[in-house]
Amino acid sequence: MKYFLIIVVLFLVSCSGSKTVTKKDNNANSKYDESFDPLTLDDNDIEFPSLMNNVDTKNISTTNNNDKIPGLQQEVNGYRVQIIATQDLEKATLLEEEAKNQFSIYGHKTYLIFETPLYKIRIGDFTNRNEADDLKIQALKYRYREAFIVRTKVMLNANDGMQEL
Repeated sequence: MKYFLIIVVLFLVSCSGSKTVTKKDNNANSKYDESFDPLTLDDNDIEFPSLMNNVDTKNISTTNNNDKIPGLQQEVNGYRVQIIATQDLEKATLLEEEAKNQFSIYGHKTYLIFETPLYKIRIGDFTNRNEADDLKIQALKYRYREAFIVRTKVMLNANDGMQEL
């Protein structure tokens, strides 16, 4: 009799767990409300800290006498010579300083550019590829074995491109 009661109890317990649940889909025939426009929200934009915050902005580029007059520069298609690309910020900063010392005597600006995941050092602002090629040869003489010419936007003084009337 004990075994019979245990079997009946187990049978009742197991039957109570096998109940199927059905869910009605009330939205099957309804349309979605598409009138919401996220641009109308009055929220603050999220700002992420820049990876370049720890870099001294004085080391980003050198200056020359033409940079003293603000507003007279324009960005145009041109060429620069890239001498190195590395993931190490410290190495890039040291090499940028070295390149600045070597090439600023010729009047060339030096740029430290971050393009994920590399820090790149580029030199010059040329609109003529032949001039960029001359700087590349000079960079190879300074033992920058990775030197090559890059097409990019360059800064050109507005009065350099203007002819006097």
